[in-house]
Formats: sequence, structure tokens, C-alpha cells
Amino acid sequence: MGEVLIARDTVLGRTVAYKRMLPELAGNAGIAARFFAEAQITAQLDHPNIVALHELEIGADRSLGYAMKLVEGRPLSKVIEDARHELATRGRAGEPARLAERLRAFLAVCDAIAFAHSKGVLHRDLKPDNIMIGRHGQVYVMDWGICRVIGTPDEDPASVEERVGASAVQGRTRYGAIIGTPAYMSPEQAAGKVPELDGRSDLYSLGLILQELIVLEPAVGGSTLEETLASAAQGHRAPLGRRAHGVPIARDLAAVIGKATALRPADRYPDVAAFARDLRAYLRGDP
Repeated sequence: MGEVLIARDTVLGRTVAYKRMLPELAGNAGIAARFFAEAQITAQLDHPNIVALHELEIGADRSLGYAMKLVEGRPLSKVIEDARHELATRGRAGEPARLAERLRAFLAVCDAIAFAHSKGVLHRDLKPDNIMIGRHGQVYVMDWGICRVIGTPDEDPASVEERVGASAVQGRTRYGAIIGTPAYMSPEQAAGKVPELDGRSDLYSLGLILQELIVLEPAVGGSTLEETLASAAQGHRAPLGRRAHGVPIARDLAAVIGKATALRPADRYPDVAAFARDLRAYLRGDP
């Protein structure tokens, strides 16, 4: 529903990121309402790992846009890609240290999501492409475009779906009755159970990302949108096994992933903070 540009603040002279509605959607009231909600909600999430908004603008065509901090760095998806390359070219000797570094960055993501949940906000589109690692190691959770305040309904997406259509299965957010990125959805999100979603849905997505950080391959796949949604709705993910690229997978980490990605929300961690506590225990060498 939007595009992000590099822009210059003509008053302060600083370079910013500027997100605006796609011109062809400027007249769509549903998209405008969601875009405004994204800006309004994100502006209230004051956290070191969530990008700060600077200003909201209304264009001459009534389309919306907002300026925010420009994050220079790499998405987590590129970090994962680089880790695969490191394994292929330099071997597995340094992989435990590299994994620990990835896990420390991931814990910052958990902190941001735990904070958002404490404010009643679900992200609903957690994936490596929406997590940025800055040039100095800062971690940011990006793109709150389909975030939702827990307990509030979504607007009717039928007209939006007709105009936007479904996008690529893996990397792009699909806007429609089932909303999010299929390969990173919880089973209840993939089944379209919007009113039932709570923090344990985002938690499931974090569990899938954690598996990808360890195995360096997506946990859920499919050659078509339908296949991927079916796998997500049934809670199917690639088996962890005992080794990833020849590197042993710690049983504790496998157990954490299994609990975070349990099919039934009631069988998962009660919240992201509990999930993060177990990860921190693993990094300390505690049980």
C-alpha cells in the first residue's frame, strides 16, 4: 500500500525515510485508514528498537505520507544470506560465535515486540525483511503497516483485494481477508481468525524467525500461495533435525522453537517476554 523513499527535510537539512501511499491507491478510503493507523500507532511506540516517526503530511491529492528516521544497514534477511555464504566459504568453525551474535540481535526484536504487546499492539508481519540491523549494530523492527490494536476489527478488505491482488508468496505482504506474509504467519493468522489473534500469534512468527536464524533457511515454504497458506494454517514447518549445515543444533534451542511454534496458542509461551527469558538463559549457558 506504500513506498519508501529517501528524502531531505528542507527545514532541518537532515536525510530521512519518507513513506507515502502508492499514488494509484490515493483515493482508497480503506488503505488511507490503515496507513493513518500505522502512522498513529507507530508514533506512540516509543522504544529504542522501533523507528521513530518525525512528521505526518497530507498531499494535495489527499494521500498520506510520513517522515521517519532513515535506518542505514542490512535487513535480517541479508544477515542470514551472508551467514550462509560464510559457512560455504569459511567453514563452520566460527558459526557458534556468529549464531550467538544473531541471537543477541534477535533478542532486541523480542524486546520491541514485548513492548508493543504491552501497549496492546500486534505487528502481524514479522519477518527477516522487516528487521533492520544498523551500521553500528542497532536493531529496529520496521513496517507496522498491518499492525492492529488487540480486540479491534479489520476493515472489510474486499475492495482493496480486488485492486491490489495477491503478491509473491515469500517476501511480500499480501493484503486481503488473510493479511500478512504467508511464510511467517501463525496457524490462526493463516486461517483468517483475525478476532482471535493476540500476542501469541506474533510469538509464533518469532519462533519461525528463530529457526531460520539457526538453520539459515525459511521454516515454512511452498511453491504457491495456496501451498504456503496451507502449511502455515496446519502449523507445518521444516524439521530441525540435529544439525544445520553440519553444525549441531542445541537441544535447548530446539525446545524453545518447539514451544514458541506449538500449533495451539495455549501450548506456546504465555508471552514474548517468557520466550526471550529462555533464549537469554541459553546464551548464558543456563538450563
